[in-house]
Amino acid sequence: MRSVPVLLPYPFDEPFDYEVPDGLELAPGDFVVVPLQKTRPVGVVWGEARDAGKRALKPVDERLELPPMTEELRKLVDWVAGYYLAKPGNVLYHCEPRKRRSRRRKKTGI
Repeated sequence: MRSVPVLLPYPFDEPFDYEVPDGLELAPGDFVVVPLQKTRPVGVVWGEARDAGKRALKPVDERLELPPMTEELRKLVDWVAGYYLAKPGNVLYHCEPRKRRSRRRKKTGI
């Protein structure tokens, strides 16, 4: 079983590991939909696939047909998070298009 780290646009310290379903090819920078409690947020594959061992992980729901986030932008997210002592997920949130953020606020009431 393989897993990938997925960074979500929420205030988490690090990416979460998700199982890669058979037949799904994922690469760093791919946008994916993953289960998180009762939601299905869009996250970014933050590293290479690796062996998950015997851990029980939730699977990636789907890979979105979008251009991947470049390595340069992923490095910038990590650098900004380190420089400003911010959570990488918060920095990723601000990399999203404004339209998407506006829609999320309306749905959640934030």
